Amino acid sequence: MRYVYDAVIERDEDGYAVSFPQFPEAVTFGATREEASRRAAEVLVLALAERIEEGGEIPSQERVAEVLSVGVEVTGDDIDKSKCLTIDQAAQELGVSAGRVSQLASSGKLTAVTFGKRRMVTIASVNERKANPPLPSRPRKVKTA
Repeated sequence: MRYVYDAVIERDEDGYAVSFPQFPEAVTFGATREEASRRAAEVLVLALAERIEEGGEIPSQERVAEVLSVGVEVTGDDIDKSKCLTIDQAAQELGVSAGRVSQLASSGKLTAVTFGKRRMVTIASVNERKANPPLPSRPRKVKTA
């Protein structure tokens, strides 16, 4: 489904900030106006996907500003991506390295999902790992012959 909402672009010393009056949670920025516009579309997709997934209110598409209008397509993949974290984001959440997150995903201890060439892990599996952390232990010594 196609959605079109107004966005407000404001220039500041670091570039351009973009917000959506009807989506207070959807705020982004860019060094250039073009970068900010592109990121605005991405953040709007995520905000809409999250509301659709959670059964939240989808604001009417009436005009509330006259600065910039952003139209986006929200696909099933977008909704699925909104339930995931990048490897780096998961590493930060878990307080481990990105390599460790990849190991946990490969071993099935985190649920990995691939979108195109991008590998992500589900937020649910990260939250489960945080709620049930492994017991602290010492590495096993490998016996040598």
